[in-house]
Amino acid sequence: MKHEHDYIREEGFYDRYSEPTIESCFSLWNACLFFNFHEALYGADTVSPSWILSFNPDFIDVCNLAGYDPHTVREKFIKLCNKKNKRR
Repeated sequence: MKHEHDYIREEGFYDRYSEPTIESCFSLWNACLFFNFHEALYGADTVSPSWILSFNPDFIDVCNLAGYDPHTVREKFIKLCNKKNKRR
C-alpha cells in the first residue's frame, strides 16, 4: 500500500536534493520567528508585541520549532524594545 508521500515523490515534487531535512525545517521556523520579531519591534500592524510578551502558545511553538528557548527570545525582545525606546 502506498502512502501519500510516495505519490508526491512519483510526481517529481521531491528529488534527493529537496526532501525536507531537519536543517531546512529549523530554517523555515527561524525565518518565521525573525519575521514576527521584526514586525513586532518595528510597528507593523500584522504582529502585536503581546504575541511575544504574553507567551502566546503559537509563539512558544514557533520558538521550539526554530530551536530556541521561548524565555530567551522573550528576554532578548524586551532588551531590544528598551533600546529602541531609549533612542526616541
